[in-house]
Amino acid sequence: MDSGSSLDATPSWRGLPLILSDHGARAADRLRLSSWDLALLLESSEPCPGARRAEGIEERCTQGKGMRLKVILASAATGWTENAEAWIAINIKPLGKWWS
Repeated sequence: MDSGSSLDATPSWRGLPLILSDHGARAADRLRLSSWDLALLLESSEPCPGARRAEGIEERCTQGKGMRLKVILASAATGWTENAEAWIAINIKPLGKWWS
């Protein structure tokens, strides 16, 4: 990386910045995932089977880095990014067996 260049420090998913809540950041750290890793995993994710959440909340299931994961995201307004809205990873948890 060129340290003199301006880099976009926030990954995105579905056209919105992807940020981690405090809880999501702790979960990602335990799983040794960066926010960039998470953004890449979300690109190949699918809606979790049987997931029922309020509007603006999504459960995405994905597999990568040798593990199966459920990522719970909220689309919400935040002051942490330049955009008015962002995807906030609320929780990231490893899964056992899911969809065959």
